[in-house]
Amino acid sequence: MLTQQNLPNEVQSLNFQLPEGYYRVFELNLTNLDPWHFIDGEEFEGLYRGLRQRYPGRLLIPFARRRDNDDVACFVVQSTDYPKGHILIVHDFASPGSEVDADLEDFWAWFRLAVNEMIEWTSRR
Repeated sequence: MLTQQNLPNEVQSLNFQLPEGYYRVFELNLTNLDPWHFIDGEEFEGLYRGLRQRYPGRLLIPFARRRDNDDVACFVVQSTDYPKGHILIVHDFASPGSEVDADLEDFWAWFRLAVNEMIEWTSRR
């Protein structure tokens, strides 16, 4: 799980706060949303650095990733075209300008999408 303390310094300096809903799903142990999985540690660090390099016009905090493709759910920290706190689903490695698959208003909107995708994923098995 990501925490305020383990966010990169450049994010902390902008006073970005992880939303309460993010912490709540961990409190309730609602984190198994296959095909999505929450990221932290080395996976977070690698994605964070990679997204910064590939899409330098945005400062994003990746927090979840799909197991079956290159989609990464990210909090918007700083962007000229998306509000702070929105969630972007970025198709990593896509060409800059065509990488955003979805723009969601907040964490709970992403969580609803992830639950619906989990239902679809499970029913296809």
